[in-house]
Amino acid sequence: MGGLGGYGNNGLYLGNGGYAGNGGYAGKGGYGGGYGGGYGGEYLGDAYDKPIPYSFGYNVKDDYGTVLTRDETGDGSGAVKGSYGYTDAQGISRLVEYVADKGGFRAIVKTNEPGTEKSNPADVIYDANPIYVEGPKLALAGRLGYKNGY
Repeated sequence: MGGLGGYGNNGLYLGNGGYAGNGGYAGKGGYGGGYGGGYGGEYLGDAYDKPIPYSFGYNVKDDYGTVLTRDETGDGSGAVKGSYGYTDAQGISRLVEYVADKGGFRAIVKTNEPGTEKSNPADVIYDANPIYVEGPKLALAGRLGYKNGY
C-alpha cells in the first residue's frame, strides 16, 4: 500500500494508502484498476439500504385461455402498491389489489369464484361475487349405471 497520497501512473490522485493503475481513482485503503474499475475504498454509508423507485407488470394468456396479470410499483419511501390476478377460460376470476407501506399490508380480493363469500379476515377485504359454473359430466358414467351423469 502507498503512503498518505500521491499520484498514480497517469497522474491521477490517490487517497490514503491507495494504489491506482492506469486510470481510476482510489479512495482510502482501496485499489483502483484501469479506467475507474477496482474494489475497496471508503465506506459509502447506507447508500444501498434506501429503496429505489420501480415499476413492472405483465399480462399473459396461456394455451388454455387463462389470463394472468401482475402490476407493481414502489416509490422511493419503501411503499409498494400493486395487483395480481387471473381469469380462466370459463370467466372465473380473482384480482388481488394490495398496498404495503408504513400502515402495514392491506389487500382487497375481488373474485367470482364459486363457493366464495364476502368476508374480512385479517384486515383483508374479500369481495366475493361467486358465479355458478357447471362441472364437466363424464360420458362414461351413464354406461356404468350412474344416474344424471354422475
